[in-house]
Amino acid sequence: MQPGGLDGSQLIPGLAPSMDPLEALLGPFPCARVRGLPFEATLEDVLVFFQGLVVIDVVLVPHPDSGEAFVVFANPMDFQMGLQRLVEMLIVVLCVLIANSLSPIHYHLQRPPEYGA
Repeated sequence: MQPGGLDGSQLIPGLAPSMDPLEALLGPFPCARVRGLPFEATLEDVLVFFQGLVVIDVVLVPHPDSGEAFVVFANPMDFQMGLQRLVEMLIVVLCVLIANSLSPIHYHLQRPPEYGA
């Protein structure tokens, strides 16, 4: 069975289908992976950026060159609005936004942080 709607369509247009069986059953996980953040970016910075949207959790992943965050939204609507907000901001600041699943979050949480080279 292909992930997505019962008719074979994607649940959220524009998102690649996932091979995660849980996402195939429940629909896409409303998580955005934001890359290219300033290294000094804090949890508060991310929450202020997404102010007005329901953010359940933020996982900051520090890298030597730039920051990265996984932002979990309460529902697909807030997720889509968060993506739109980031797309509008890309004109001013260079960030990479990737719709994501749970497995990269688990990977980053289970490995030690990388500081310096």
